[in-house]
Amino acid sequence: MAKVGMRHLVYALVATETPGTGITYQGGADLAPAVSGSLNYERSDNPLYGDDVMQDNDNGITGFTLDIETTELSAANEAALLGYTVDTTDTTLYSVTDANAPYVGVGFIQVLRRRGTVTYRALWFPKVQFGISSEETQTRQQSVEWGTPTLNGKGFGVYLDSTGAATFRMQKECSTLAAAKSFLDTKAGITRTP
Repeated sequence: MAKVGMRHLVYALVATETPGTGITYQGGADLAPAVSGSLNYERSDNPLYGDDVMQDNDNGITGFTLDIETTELSAANEAALLGYTVDTTDTTLYSVTDANAPYVGVGFIQVLRRRGTVTYRALWFPKVQFGISSEETQTRQQSVEWGTPTLNGKGFGVYLDSTGAATFRMQKECSTLAAAKSFLDTKAGITRTP
């Protein structure tokens, strides 16, 4: 199926993580309208050679990078995702600090089309740590050059059960946008009023 869109970008802060029994979240929220997302898995690539040919190979996933471009990044979301400090007396002032960014779960929906039929793939990444990319600003010229923020994330595997297999991504194929949104909202702990 061809990817024809990206929607419903949400996140939640990791509250607890106990290997083998799961992960819980708090503070689930909408992030911003999504512009683009780029996922690149990091793999071990370690072949075993014997009799002058490759006999076996370990090529499991060891982590990933997730870059997400949004239309905007509010001060509240920057503070939550990047570990920035918000001044309690003046909430419009916050400071970029050297504190580590927190771990979050993040998800979005891929809009897919195959032979005219649209479906929705909800993707949830259970543990990501974001940083922001370099910032750039320029003057307005004859045509507007949109300057949108990009979050650069490092993804981690989590042990959700006793199988010993690390989970890096969960996905659910849905025939409706509402079902895909519901899946992600449940993961992030977001309750919406109808």
